[in-house]
Amino acid sequence: MSNTVFNKSVTGIGGTSLALDSDENIIILMPFIEVVNNKSDYNKDTFIVKNGVTISKIKEYLLNTEKRKIVSTYDGFRKILKAYKQADIDYTNDFLLVDE
Repeated sequence: MSNTVFNKSVTGIGGTSLALDSDENIIILMPFIEVVNNKSDYNKDTFIVKNGVTISKIKEYLLNTEKRKIVSTYDGFRKILKAYKQADIDYTNDFLLVDE
């Protein structure tokens, strides 16, 4: 994957699943928790950031996971960034996908 804007114009054709299946470390942000939960059903290795998930839990995941796959609503991105900072991991080395 490269740093790019990809306007696929049609939803539901597997772009997010492709990202989750990649070998890259990735943060995927989505607008609704229902869609986030759906992605966790698809890929059991995905770490879901939602209400009740603490910064320390995210940090623990970051420090103990070889290939990071984090999915969250847009609102959870602040917690994710704080966890990366506390874990002393540069989040800019991971791909960021802002999904529909």
